Amino acid sequence: MRLILLKSNDPYFNLAAEEYYMKSQKDDIFLLYINNPCLVIGKHQNTVREINTRFVKNNEIDVVRRLSGGGTVYHDLGNVNFSFHQSVEDVARLNYKVFLEPMRQVVESLGVKVTFSKRNDLLIDEKKISGNAEHVFKRRVLCHGTLLFDSDLDNLEQAIQVNEDGLTDKAVRSVRSKVTNILPHLPVKMSVVEFRDFIIQFFQKNHQAVVYEPTIEDTQEIEELVQQKYRTWEWNYGYSPGFVIKRTLRLDDEKIVEVDLRIKKGVIQKAEVMNISQIEINTKQLENHLIGCRHTELDISNAFKAVGLGRQSGKETTELVEQLF
Repeated sequence: MRLILLKSNDPYFNLAAEEYYMKSQKDDIFLLYINNPCLVIGKHQNTVREINTRFVKNNEIDVVRRLSGGGTVYHDLGNVNFSFHQSVEDVARLNYKVFLEPMRQVVESLGVKVTFSKRNDLLIDEKKISGNAEHVFKRRVLCHGTLLFDSDLDNLEQAIQVNEDGLTDKAVRSVRSKVTNILPHLPVKMSVVEFRDFIIQFFQKNHQAVVYEPTIEDTQEIEELVQQKYRTWEWNYGYSPGFVIKRTLRLDDEKIVEVDLRIKKGVIQKAEVMNISQIEINTKQLENHLIGCRHTELDISNAFKAVGLGRQSGKETTELVEQLF
């Protein structure tokens, strides 16, 4: 087994590295990395439904879609992430526990009782410390997950508090669970880097893992994948399944506008604007400006400004736009 430690904290790079090593290598691989604060969205999820847009923006939390399915997870510098890459003969016989049992053993070897949930999460005292997902490419399997070691659980909670009112889709939704960090349960305290290094030592000793240093060519290929895919709006937002969002925009106590947007591949395909309080705007003109826009704050803000919607209220245009996310 090759053991690869990614020294970057860039979530776009690290998620791209997982795809690169999965598709370019044949050996068994165990990969470790720690990300800067980010939300990692499941492949088939609607990003808008999964993240607290305002909190994410204000706190400079990155948003990146991963290759595997499942729900959204929060990463930060107190969270250790792992992935197993393996070639198999029969994909149908795969079992999460084959990959996750070593991770359970790692934590238990530090003096903490760890159990499996029915969904194959790892638990301490019935609270989740590790969520996991997998992806299959031909006969190559990627199984990856998180280990909440000393994460900011308040940020985690706020980053996924979403306004679902008026939002309809058929995307995969996250299953919220009670979570806990590993650190408070340890009889002997350590830093997250010491914990990561302990995992490395555990796999070298018990699974004959051999450290592999990424080559210059590896890094170049990964960086190219970052720019072409993982850092793009098209992948992180536009890939979301189609959805409908209906919201009431309150310009002030008396002025009300209702907006109904139908969005596909991140682009507004249909827009209906109802001028409830008869303010001085041309609704058809606004609808025309909205159709064809990407569902981004910048594009919608430009559409609002084009018809002077912001001038009708005491609010900044950005405050109005935020209500559509």
